[in-house]
Amino acid sequence: MRVQLDAIQSLFGLEGKDSVFSSLCTDTAIEDVNTWFGSVAEHFRETHLLSFLRSCTDMADAQILDAFDILTRQSIGGHLVFFEFYFLVSLLCAREEGQMKVFLFQRGEDASVLLYSRSKFVAQGTESSDKLATRHLSFFLQTFEMEYDFLETLADLGLNRADLTPREITAVLFAICKIHDEAVASEKLRASGVVETPQPIMEDEDLD
Repeated sequence: MRVQLDAIQSLFGLEGKDSVFSSLCTDTAIEDVNTWFGSVAEHFRETHLLSFLRSCTDMADAQILDAFDILTRQSIGGHLVFFEFYFLVSLLCAREEGQMKVFLFQRGEDASVLLYSRSKFVAQGTESSDKLATRHLSFFLQTFEMEYDFLETLADLGLNRADLTPREITAVLFAICKIHDEAVASEKLRASGVVETPQPIMEDEDLD
């Protein structure tokens, strides 16, 4: 999945920083994004999200509709509020720039709100209020093409089970985002022509 950062930068008038994600974090940028969001329509629905994401990403329509379902907290067929839209734009920029760990530090609580509210809606209130179905976390990561070695990550953390607590969700997200950020950094190095040099493994005698 690719995000056209220059398109987002131009659309919202972001300037003054090398990182688009960092630019989004300023009070001025939040106001500008909010102004644009409010100018689109009284209610920001599926058709508006399709138009927006088609213009700045290569996400398939089905993928965009999945994102809409994740972000819409009240019901399928509802509309996005600004909190949800801003979360999405920030996530997309952080994902493209390899700053997902920073994104989680800043927006981790928002991610939990969206994940838990979506999980409860789909389950129609049948799930425990303090746990999230692992399948819903997997669906979130799949939608934004960040699943990587999801099952292996769960196993490594000792969390290979059907439901996860908020603390466990945070641990999984940080582990996945670390993998993603490292992958983006490696891709940037390859694109610049820099060859990564493996770190030597120190033998016991080297430590003496």
